[in-house]
Amino acid sequence: MVEIHELGTILGIWAHPDDEAYLSGGIMTMAAGRGQRVVCVTATCSEPRRSGELDRCLAILGVGEHHWLDYADGGCADVPVAEAVGKLAALTRPRNHRSQSTGPGRAAESDGRADRDDGAAAVRRVGRGRGVRRAGGGGALNSCS
Repeated sequence: MVEIHELGTILGIWAHPDDEAYLSGGIMTMAAGRGQRVVCVTATCSEPRRSGELDRCLAILGVGEHHWLDYADGGCADVPVAEAVGKLAALTRPRNHRSQSTGPGRAAESDGRADRDDGAAAVRRVGRGRGVRRAGGGGALNSCS
């Protein structure tokens, strides 16, 4: 089992607003409470009001950094992999993220599956030479050491 402090910076990559809360809210708030950097990336936003809800949720969780990828809801699987990996790598490179958390990528949910795959590819690209390892159960929680 990996302890929260061992994860370093947490980078959560999610298909939709609210995915982060029910899939990794506990991890994010625990890490933020320990003073670790926690970054949330959301790929889509089909309803403008969800943006305000997400801002409030992240504030409650203690997450101080959020980025939108601005992809169409249901369209993540149509985004060229190189584009998505490039955007995610640009977010990960500047501050040396060591952990990545993404949705479980259910087969029926192409946005979640695409974000999981693209997120893992971005972490591998940026983390070359540092090794990506599995740090958690369900979904994808990877840590680069």
